[in-house]
Amino acid sequence: MAKKTVSREDFESFTWAGTSEAKEDGLPFLYRSQIKTGGWKKTFEEGTLTTYEKGEHKIDVIAQTGYLSIGVSKE
Repeated sequence: MAKKTVSREDFESFTWAGTSEAKEDGLPFLYRSQIKTGGWKKTFEEGTLTTYEKGEHKIDVIAQTGYLSIGVSKE
């Protein structure tokens, strides 16, 4: 279960045992499938950072072992 640690208008972070920085694990499958179902397209990936875009909106997701952060911006 995720526990929110920081929350701002454009950024949230969580401690979450379900995440991993290992490329083959990363975000849990259900989370990734919800992003895809929501119409978000992966546009960038480097290390633990993955960027998704939908229209003029962009989210940066950082998945590390036990930690997840999500930054939201408009282009």
